[in-house]
Amino acid sequence: PDRQPRRHQVMSSDLNVESIGALIPPSCVFEELPADLAVYEHVVAAREAVLSILAGHSDRFLLILQPRLGPSDQADGESAEDAVLRLAADAKAACDAHPQLQLLVLPTTTDATPSNEALRSLRRSLLALNRHGVAAAAAFADTITPQYVSDLLAYACVPASSAMCELVSGLSMPAGVEGSAAEPERVATALGLAAQSHHFLGVSSAGLCGIVESTGHPQAHAVLHSLPAGGNKLADAAARCSTALGEGGLSGGRRACASACASACASACAS
Repeated sequence: PDRQPRRHQVMSSDLNVESIGALIPPSCVFEELPADLAVYEHVVAAREAVLSILAGHSDRFLLILQPRLGPSDQADGESAEDAVLRLAADAKAACDAHPQLQLLVLPTTTDATPSNEALRSLRRSLLALNRHGVAAAAAFADTITPQYVSDLLAYACVPASSAMCELVSGLSMPAGVEGSAAEPERVATALGLAAQSHHFLGVSSAGLCGIVESTGHPQAHAVLHSLPAGGNKLADAAARCSTALGEGGLSGGRRACASACASACASACAS
């Protein structure tokens, strides 16, 4: 058969790609690093605690610790997972003395290069946190990584972009859509997208590419990054976000959550 079209395709494809490595399927990572019933019970309980805080049913505060670890942050012979646990243990000890705090640890690394070992390392860290009684969180920047760790998370946050809001619409844990307090309406629009059902490209636990059909996320909320001036401007931004949510027809619970955030900011600034 004539193979000329294939030769033409080779001439016009991947011209600026050095290589494409194989991505380990999530199911293989699950088999290597499985979670047990105690871990999943801890994850479910932590998610319920976070939801209670976000809905205003609890007067506790949500404290997210984000240790950013590089080689210089690890003691001699210490793994990244052990370094995360060491920092988390110190934070947990402090939080145990203040029961009004709900601690979440969101481990990050200074090495942002995607790799199979990086996915394994992230899952190991999250497993270790849960096994030591510390609730875990993650920040996602793509639609593939969640397949490897979402079963271990009490919380997730993503940037307020359309592609990531499609991801949020299918997540199982409470999720924050984050953006600048200078653009609260943009964050509100992203929340509206996250509440809707979507069809988007993703990967299954078996590692197969597929089309994901989501139902929409009922517990997504806004995370507004503070402005340099801080103070009442952050409270004003939260109020604007709440108003935009109401104008977008989202549920009263979402509007109440945003209003509660605005009130809390104002109280904190006043004190």
